[in-house]
Amino acid sequence: MEASGYSYARLTAHRNEEGGLVTFIEHYTGNENVAGLVGWTLIVGYVGIMAMYASAFG
Repeated sequence: MEASGYSYARLTAHRNEEGGLVTFIEHYTGNENVAGLVGWTLIVGYVGIMAMYASAFG
């Protein structure tokens, strides 16, 4: 997590505006659809990982 935190801090400092991954992708690609797709992919991925952990350790 340290590398991703550093990356978010650098992007925030570069843009002088707060945001998350979806905001940064939308800014740099100029495409809301790509940013939305990345956001939903992250959500589905996180849910899948949690399901995997639940079945493995539950």
